Amino acid sequence: ITAATVQTDGEIHTIVARFMLQPGQSTQAIRLNFGYAEYMIHSCKRSSSFYDVDDLVFDVNHDMFPEPTFHYIPADEEPYPPVETVRRTAIYDVEYTAPRCLELGSSCETGSTLVKKSSEYEQNTPNSVDECRDVSSASEEVFESIERVMVRSLNGDIMSVGSWVEVVVMVKTPNRPRSPNHHHLAHFYYKTNIDPHWKYISSMFVLTGFGNSSFSTKFKLPEGETHIIRVNYGYGELEIGPCVSGWEFMDVDDLVFSVAAAPPTPTS
Repeated sequence: ITAATVQTDGEIHTIVARFMLQPGQSTQAIRLNFGYAEYMIHSCKRSSSFYDVDDLVFDVNHDMFPEPTFHYIPADEEPYPPVETVRRTAIYDVEYTAPRCLELGSSCETGSTLVKKSSEYEQNTPNSVDECRDVSSASEEVFESIERVMVRSLNGDIMSVGSWVEVVVMVKTPNRPRSPNHHHLAHFYYKTNIDPHWKYISSMFVLTGFGNSSFSTKFKLPEGETHIIRVNYGYGELEIGPCVSGWEFMDVDDLVFSVAAAPPTPTS
C-alpha cells in the first residue's frame, strides 16, 4: 500500500494510510511491518534484529469502496477538492526565489508555476528559498518532478498559528521501471520567519508508473507570520535531509505563505 518513516523520539506515533479495498473479496487482511532500517519493501522481511510484523483480518461489504488518498489523477481532473473558503494562488517572489502567497487565506497553492514543460525545466528553477538546487532535469514525462504544492487549513478557516493544515503535493512519476532496491520518496519540511531552521515533518514512499499522483501530510502551524513548506521528491531518496544533492533524480520545491496570528483565547 505505502510506507512511511517514523522519528525515533520515544513518543507514541500514529500512522494513517488509505487504500482501495479489493473488489469481490469478503474477507481481507492488512499487514504492518515496522522496524529499524527497514528500507527494503517486502511483505515479510526477517533479516532485521529489530522488526515487528502484525496482521489484521476483517470482513468487507464489497459493494462499498472508499476513495484512496494516493491516486492517479487524469489530466483534466482537479487534484485538490475545493474545500477552502479563501483560496490563494502563489506567484514567483524575487526576494524568496520561490512561489509565495502574500495575502492570508485558507489555502495557498503553486498553481502552474512548477509545472514542467516538455524537455524543459520548471519556471524560475529551482524554486527554493536557499541554495538547494534540483539535481534532475525534472522535465515532463522524462524524470521525477513535483507539479503542484498546496497547503490548506483542515477546517476551511484562514490559516493561523496553532491550527492544523494539510500539505497536498501532486507529482509526476515516470513509466519506465526502476531498480527494486531504490524507491521514490517525498520528504516534507517547514520553517518560519521566527525559526529559520528547516524542521522535518514526514516522508512517504510514492508508487511509480501512475503519471500524476497526489498525496498529503498534516502538521500544526507554529509561531510566525511567514511560513515555508519544502518538498523533496526523487528516486532513491533514502537519505532524509532538507537538501539532498547526492542523487541523480531529485526535484526540490518550496512554497511561501502567510499565516494569521492565533485567535485570542476565550475568557469566561
